[in-house]
Amino acid sequence: MNTDSLMELLASKTAKLTGLLAEKKFDTEYETCKESIKQIQAIIDIRKGITATPNPVFDEPTIKSAPESQNDSTNSG
Repeated sequence: MNTDSLMELLASKTAKLTGLLAEKKFDTEYETCKESIKQIQAIIDIRKGITATPNPVFDEPTIKSAPESQNDSTNSG
């Protein structure tokens, strides 16, 4: 699926979620819609090279960031 199609799907799911929120329907459809939005956003972020989304899809990271350096030159110990 191309990014434009993902954006359209995201807009559709967001509109659906907004409707469910307005109707105060917090059922399985609401939860499913919310999870779909999270997954679509994660895929879009990955395609844009944004890795700020923790564990984007199915609780497994698809992009792992490099470990932070432990070398701190200001700490003379």
